[in-house]
Amino acid sequence: MLGIGITLVKYSYLGKITRYIAGETAPPIKDAFNYLAENTQDGMKTIASNLKQGSNDQDEKTVEERLSKLDSLREKGVVTELEYKEQRDRILEDL
Repeated sequence: MLGIGITLVKYSYLGKITRYIAGETAPPIKDAFNYLAENTQDGMKTIASNLKQGSNDQDEKTVEERLSKLDSLREKGVVTELEYKEQRDRILEDL
């Protein structure tokens, strides 16, 4: 009986230590996560606006510029003849 009592006390004591350690480490982890989350929002907004601006820049290119770029890619062998025709048709559809 005494052995069972001592074992239960050990587990109780270890449980108390574990809860204490978890209580001590959880707030700093939570604070670090919140700090990163708060500072990430501005960065994500910046990335989103840059992506939007980049897509607007693509729209601002003239059809001639886009076709000449496509021609140069075909001449260099970067795109196949089939890819060239598909892209050319897409560019011309935008007119």
